[in-house]
Amino acid sequence: VLLIALLIILGSFSFVYNTPVVVPVVDPIAQDARTRFGLISACVVPVSPLQASMYNLEVVQTSLLNKLDYCSRHNDTSCHLTTESSDKCNSFVWEKEFSLLRYLRAHEWLIWVDCDALMANLTQSLETIARHAQPSEDIVLYRDHNFYNLGVVMIRSSEWSEWFLRELLDMRDWMEHMWGGWRDQKA
Repeated sequence: VLLIALLIILGSFSFVYNTPVVVPVVDPIAQDARTRFGLISACVVPVSPLQASMYNLEVVQTSLLNKLDYCSRHNDTSCHLTTESSDKCNSFVWEKEFSLLRYLRAHEWLIWVDCDALMANLTQSLETIARHAQPSEDIVLYRDHNFYNLGVVMIRSSEWSEWFLRELLDMRDWMEHMWGGWRDQKA
């Protein structure tokens, strides 16, 4: 598991996108064994001590190892982890939307978990969350004391979900120039 985490940290893939949003989608037919759930996370790794990063290497390693540990315990869940941004034009906060869109067709459900969030109950299946969603509900959001928090979000593979993610990404250039933080949360 440690070797896999180091390979992820040291050798992530990156893609460059332009508007309109064109995201290479993972073809579910091309996968050897399609899993029902995909767990996605991204952490910025500081390349040097001078580089500004929200997290140090220890936090990144702990986060990615936690998610790998979770996926290794659940045969119905695949991990998609990265340490690099897909969008070279804007900030890293948009990696969530790019990654969700990229893997949307590869799984029935995706869950995004921010780098600073951990899977606390490693034995609880994502099925326990998915079964609470009605057939017409494609997104599960969590509300904290501020409002809806997109740090952990679960999204069903559907035409609506694809439309929704593309709409968010189409707003990113405008949202990047808004005053204040929480850019992707405002979208």
